[in-house]
Amino acid sequence: MDVRGRILMEALHLFGSIGYESTSLQKIADAVGVTKQALLYHFPSKEALHRAVIESVFDYWRRELPVVLTNTPPGHARFHSTMGALLDFFGSDPSCARAALREMLDRPDSLSEGLRRHLSTLVRMITGYIRMGQASGRIQPELDPESYVVQVLTMVISSAAIGSVVNAIVEASDPAKQKERDRAELVRIARRAAFVPKVLEHEKE
Repeated sequence: MDVRGRILMEALHLFGSIGYESTSLQKIADAVGVTKQALLYHFPSKEALHRAVIESVFDYWRRELPVVLTNTPPGHARFHSTMGALLDFFGSDPSCARAALREMLDRPDSLSEGLRRHLSTLVRMITGYIRMGQASGRIQPELDPESYVVQVLTMVISSAAIGSVVNAIVEASDPAKQKERDRAELVRIARRAAFVPKVLEHEKE
């Protein structure tokens, strides 16, 4: 990974871990192992770096999600591929999910505009597939496609961001196994909410 990529990665980690206000350019430079001047060569200000970090996340989804949606057949395969992509992305590094939560709380107007501008086309694609599933009788007819997408995304991000903390409630003795249990339960909840019972029964066969 080049220096610019490492700066983006460490900035995302710090923004998610301690927040935008507590993250200085010097802290980011120290984490990358470069001077502050070298960091400023790539990003002239903290705000410019922050925008680039958010843009890089949006770019990832604009690039990857259409591939997942179009390269898998409809039904369970597409559902599992999409859920897997979401869970892998946010679960691989909790700082990304934590950064997303901080943006929602600290900069809601800016994030809302970014979501509309960058991801509305992808959301329309997903809700379109859901409506096709409803028309074919595979998806619950009463399901609200837009609300379903929002709730599943909120569930995935929240679980990745604070799951390790909340799991203290159940006194998990093995964090890695508990993470897998949490992931499986998220998939089960989302699948049960979407597919009609006869389709779920057919999946078991």
